[in-house]
Amino acid sequence: MRLWRKSAGVVGAVALLTLGVMAPAVAADPPDLVAVLSNNTIKQGFQKNFLIEITGFEDGGTFAMSGEGIELIIPHGGIKPAANPDQLRLKFEAADDAPLGLRDLIVINPDGQTDTLVGAIEVIASGEVPQTGVTGHVFADTNGDGIKDAGEGGLASVSVSVTDSAGLVVATTTDSNGDYTVTGIAGGDTTVTYATPVDHVLTTANDVQVVTVVVETTASAADVGYEPPFVEPGAVEILGFGNANANISQGETRSYRVNVTGADAAAVWSVSGDDVVVTRAVLRGDAVSLTIAADVTAALGLRDVTVVNPDGSTDTLVDGLEVVGS
Repeated sequence: MRLWRKSAGVVGAVALLTLGVMAPAVAADPPDLVAVLSNNTIKQGFQKNFLIEITGFEDGGTFAMSGEGIELIIPHGGIKPAANPDQLRLKFEAADDAPLGLRDLIVINPDGQTDTLVGAIEVIASGEVPQTGVTGHVFADTNGDGIKDAGEGGLASVSVSVTDSAGLVVATTTDSNGDYTVTGIAGGDTTVTYATPVDHVLTTANDVQVVTVVVETTASAADVGYEPPFVEPGAVEILGFGNANANISQGETRSYRVNVTGADAAAVWSVSGDDVVVTRAVLRGDAVSLTIAADVTAALGLRDVTVVNPDGSTDTLVDGLEVVGS
């Protein structure tokens, strides 16, 4: 049973906070604070959105919260109406040292009519009760198979909209790892909607999900994947060996300077055949230092030298190296 009290006078021992514009109610109707529809706890040192049910609220009315250490944050110059005309969204902030316990929420209309919802909000210790929320991950599905494979990283700055069971909408974006978390919502069926990044293609067919959130827990949405746009590989070109004599003897290990443009420091270098291998490659400006080893039984003759950049661009210097007898 809800306890409440009404008075026509001034509310004492509370700090009054004037809110912004809402659709006016009929002047003759007194305000009625019905309930806090979302989870009514707020942690010390935290901000939190609450959805309240109220009737008879008039334009220019005020709200007050009993006690100290908790205040109403007025976003964009006023309160936020909800989809239901008998609901409002209010955002509170509790100080780090806000006294623990229940607080009364009070509304006063311009004509002096008032209502109090006793014990409407409870201030709790910062580590006392887990937040009610939802978390998820968005990844770059580079091969477009709809599965998060090894090496496929998170996709940053993806817009995510979370609508809880009470109609509260919270917008956020993924972080540098592709993760997001939204807390301070009501429990129940929660709709999570993802905005497709520019030039990306959804591969997981779940950019709108309904996630069941249990109060005081954080539910996990399924991973969402987007295939990034194709990027034309850059140009890489092997200009030739800087050594006057680009050959290697059977059984020899030798270092070479190879002039190149457009090569990446992580590029993979190779020599044709499996009996001559590149054991080390160090990029130094427009040249790479290659250490090449030939088996003692390496076949004699000319070999191709190939470079492959991480973006897939590649070049081959045909007959660039010759294996000679020891």
